Amino acid sequence: MNFITTILNMRSPGIRLHKLVLFGWAVVITAVLLLLSLPVLAGAITMVLTDRNFNTSFFEAAGGGDPILYQHLFSKSIFKEPFFYITFLIIFSTITMRNLDFNTLSLKQTNVVQEELNLPCFNLNQKGFEFSSYYLKHKVYLPDSLLPSINFLTWFIGFSEAEGSFIVNNRGDLAFVVTLSTTDIKVLYFIQETLGFGKVISQSVKTSRYVTQSKKEIEIIISIFNGNIILPAKQARLEKFISAFNSWANKGTIRLKPTIFINKCVKPSLHNSWLAGFTDGEGCFTCSIGEKKGFSFNFSIAQKGESNITILKQLSALFNAGIVSNHFVKGVYEYRIAGVKASPNIFPYFDKYNLLTKKSLSYTLWKQMCFDLANKQHLVSEKRTLMIEKARMINKLNVL
Repeated sequence: MNFITTILNMRSPGIRLHKLVLFGWAVVITAVLLLLSLPVLAGAITMVLTDRNFNTSFFEAAGGGDPILYQHLFSKSIFKEPFFYITFLIIFSTITMRNLDFNTLSLKQTNVVQEELNLPCFNLNQKGFEFSSYYLKHKVYLPDSLLPSINFLTWFIGFSEAEGSFIVNNRGDLAFVVTLSTTDIKVLYFIQETLGFGKVISQSVKTSRYVTQSKKEIEIIISIFNGNIILPAKQARLEKFISAFNSWANKGTIRLKPTIFINKCVKPSLHNSWLAGFTDGEGCFTCSIGEKKGFSFNFSIAQKGESNITILKQLSALFNAGIVSNHFVKGVYEYRIAGVKASPNIFPYFDKYNLLTKKSLSYTLWKQMCFDLANKQHLVSEKRTLMIEKARMINKLNVL
């Protein structure tokens, strides 16, 4: 009864019976079968014991009992009936087929919705990042280059979703560009050296770019991102980029095979570097301390477009902190964690997956400020002045 009651009344929210795993069904069915069989077994054993010890005659013919009653009890119980085995097989076959049919139907319905509504990315229930296609391209085009790590590739995807651009010009030529402040030009060289291709250009005193334009390099870039994009808006731009690439690949002296667009979005996770890369591009650590007791302490990520709200809400669920709200810029939405009580929720992730731009130093300083504010150091007048000066340095530091 305990198992039956627990599974029927204490399932996780949203887990209906047809979504219950087979182990749960097995426990319920076993419990039901035991409820049906054990009373019969207990009764038979009790009658045997009373016959032996208290001179009853349930099975004693001389006293009016039935010698084969014990056998009859078991022959009538479910353990001796072929009906039991047939019923057991039917129940488990039905459960298995219902689960398979439900999963298949869900995938079919998802594809229909995507096709009818022309949504760039609707299915968020796929597995994580997949780089097998990239590994093959790397082996063919860059055999002498060191293969990048998974941490770099996931960081690069997140960073590119924030700062990268898939460009198609009027003539149909393609380019992939990552634009950064010149103070972070070392990061662009790091990307160039790790990928093994592309070039870094100083566009102006304040702006620099990582650029790749050749067909083979663009094909490698596509193999990294295809099927590994998290932001729906970026997924839509990648689809157009791949479509333009397929037309471009059949022109000129170098001709390449077309690439099939993979319409799959990956969920954000705290077990890879994607969010670190995305934060390097779009994240912001802020702290301001007034001359009196008040202070403001925030971590925020802003994104344009309603299609990306779902991803921001998933970040809130991952960190179990923060809210998603409208930004002061129209059409922009912001995920924000505020206060020194909620902010430590993000420390374990960013301590494990390091930021690579100037924001790494800002994060370190911001984290120190969190501890100082939590310990109420700002209430001491001498330390408050130092903390105000330190807070001003956040987001104004360059890369080490």
